Amino acid sequence: MKPNASSPDPSDASVKIIVAVARNRVIGRNGRLPWNLPEDWNHFLESTRDGSLVLGRRCFEELGATGALEDGSRRPFIVSTTRSGPDCFPDFPSALEAAKSAGRTVWICGGERIYKESLPVAEELVLTLVDAEISGDTYFPEWSGEFPRLHSERVSRRGAIPLFFRVYRRNGKFSRSERV
Repeated sequence: MKPNASSPDPSDASVKIIVAVARNRVIGRNGRLPWNLPEDWNHFLESTRDGSLVLGRRCFEELGATGALEDGSRRPFIVSTTRSGPDCFPDFPSALEAAKSAGRTVWICGGERIYKESLPVAEELVLTLVDAEISGDTYFPEWSGEFPRLHSERVSRRGAIPLFFRVYRRNGKFSRSERV
């Protein structure tokens, strides 16, 4: 069945992965982010505004504790076998389909298993490289085979740890590099 003119076409929804990752691919420790990087947090908030977020239960709980969902500009689609509700789904494919049907950009926000399942279906990888080795217990999967080309990069050396804000696309070409 084809959607009518007033309802969003789920095939039009763009799917993007957003992640901050250390050089050693660490993304978490004890169910939380292993760093406090305000510049990256602001990048996440700005990027995901007005989007649909697909994320696991633990990521949802951590995100909710920050207040990032209070303004209503981000709609969460939670993958969980222990939570129930209208925005909870038992697996990644059903959460992704529901998020696409909302007609907004779909942002894959973690955790590790959700990232792994999303790599083959995402069009873009919005990655903040935290230029340090960080200890942790949760890792971002190997992604270079899915996103072999850097599309753009912005470098920030404002804080104690340099940050590389990168966008990878499946077949994109490098467009610019900025230093902040």
